[in-house]
Amino acid sequence: MIYSKIIIFISSLVSFYAFSSNTIEFNISNKYNAEITTVGQEGDYEVKYKIFEKTRLIQENIIHIDSERKIKMLIDDFNFDGKKDFSIWHMDEGMGTYKIFKIFVFTDKNHDFNEIHSPCGDDYIDVRVDNQKKELISSYFDDNRIKKCITVKRNIMIK
Repeated sequence: MIYSKIIIFISSLVSFYAFSSNTIEFNISNKYNAEITTVGQEGDYEVKYKIFEKTRLIQENIIHIDSERKIKMLIDDFNFDGKKDFSIWHMDEGMGTYKIFKIFVFTDKNHDFNEIHSPCGDDYIDVRVDNQKKELISSYFDDNRIKKCITVKRNIMIK
């Protein structure tokens, strides 16, 4: 009897860990707020976000992330417009050496987050934000050699 209770308890812990969620709330600007929740397990994640104008829900969406590695969130101003954006990143699925980023910037036009894409390759790799120069500094591979990619504010491409 005691063993079955222990097994049930351990099963519930494993189940909670495998499908755990993480929520971050932040101010996009003085007018807009966001709530972002990651749900899932390695291999199949959902990033659910809500955008509020003050307290009124104005946008809601789900982004599917396929990664064998645990995903993490980063909040920053990736397009240097004074509004907070977010990124989802995970370690590469090879040796786990590089951070692979998907970056989503807030646009006033549709009051939504839109994914931006690297001009140097398929993904943003090892992104750093240089707020003084208004540049995204990342990496890309060319003939199996890693190179630096600098994306200036005017060249940030929205999908």
